[in-house]
Amino acid sequence: MKKINKGQFRFILFLSLFLTLSFSCQRVMDDGEEDDVSSSDGTALKIMARSGGNTSIEYPVYLYAFNEKGDCAAKQKITSEEVEMNLQLPSGNFKVVALSGVSKGYVMSDNPKISDVITMQEGGCASKAMMMGMADVSLEGKNKTVNLMLTYMVASLNVVLTKADKVKQVKVGISPLHSSLNFEGKYGGEEKKLEIECALGTDGRWTAGPVYIFPSSGSQTTLSITLDDSKGSHTYGYVSKVVPQANHPYNIGGSYTGDISIDGSLIAKGWE
Repeated sequence: MKKINKGQFRFILFLSLFLTLSFSCQRVMDDGEEDDVSSSDGTALKIMARSGGNTSIEYPVYLYAFNEKGDCAAKQKITSEEVEMNLQLPSGNFKVVALSGVSKGYVMSDNPKISDVITMQEGGCASKAMMMGMADVSLEGKNKTVNLMLTYMVASLNVVLTKADKVKQVKVGISPLHSSLNFEGKYGGEEKKLEIECALGTDGRWTAGPVYIFPSSGSQTTLSITLDDSKGSHTYGYVSKVVPQANHPYNIGGSYTGDISIDGSLIAKGWE
């Protein structure tokens, strides 16, 4: 019998393994089987965002996908309507959230959990109206499209005071208001009182707004108007059963002739 040296033995063993592996790979392809796609490779979730009526969505739009633990699994910042909204996600269940109008006046985490909150900067109001849309999505390894309807999560507040030409300063206070909103769309935080200063226009009217506020946290609204004139500071208080709600504008109209007269208290006409 011819002896096989170690070098020849290693070569024969390598060749046998190579042929075995080659045959196995060829068998899979010949059988027409498809390789399983790992969930870590991600599934494309296409998102279509829109708003109701003639309302336009303000960019940038921030997209988040939260997993069942409440962690942020994917996010994207959309700078214009020409940019496609796509998130790469593994298989599983997610809550997809879209935010618009939060580029100014709002404070939120760069990498939020779903329980984290969005607040307004110091002063308790914003110059932009925040919109939010969300949907629960289940992914099973296939590309999917979800449509999100964005609606206002804030109220709009506008103040107009007439016949106050001898007044030096006007401030309007409104309470109680929510101070935060989490990524599930739930309001909370400590009750807040908003106080805003009015500006005197060339037409003699004291105005403020529109500014945007979180909805009321109470069953009624406490309204105060403070005026400074040559005799000092005067504060007038009112209570209204009309409370600020999300997706509604509120107009505070009044006049001052030695006393404050509020025209219809809080006048609400819905964006809806």
